[in-house]
Amino acid sequence: MEQWESLDLDEAELQSFMRWCSGSTSLTPGPAGNYQAVIMNRVAGRQESTQQFIGHIAAATFARDIESNA
Repeated sequence: MEQWESLDLDEAELQSFMRWCSGSTSLTPGPAGNYQAVIMNRVAGRQESTQQFIGHIAAATFARDIESNA
């Protein structure tokens, strides 16, 4: 038997073998990140109106432009 073959684990054993990653999720930059944030909020049950969403995007874009001296 090869050494790697002894690494065969059942799903019940995986819980003790692996550890969970942190709950923080990194966002994709740019417009795709905006869409990703919408989907994540929808899944989490934190939906907001279109006007609120556009307001948050405008504020974040303005802050990014000011901070980056663009």
